[in-house]
Amino acid sequence: MKKKPRGANFEIVRDYLIKNGPSSAADIQKSTNVKGNIYTKLQAMVNNKIIKKVGKLYQPTLETTIKHDIGSKAWEKKAESPKPLYAKE
Repeated sequence: MKKKPRGANFEIVRDYLIKNGPSSAADIQKSTNVKGNIYTKLQAMVNNKIIKKVGKLYQPTLETTIKHDIGSKAWEKKAESPKPLYAKE
């Protein structure tokens, strides 16, 4: 069995929080199937300012959400300029 690359669990947790919003540590571990002590992994992410802890819930920071937004392709699309109302065809 091949090992996951270093930092793969951080990416899994980050993507889960971006998609689902604030969650408890138990919910994160159940949903992502991250092995090991989830609390130490989450604390390392809090120390690196990838996520923040609000009460008993963990949520991604604003910088993380903007930088790693799952739907970032929508931001890259250019908006077409609106046609004037009185344009002659």
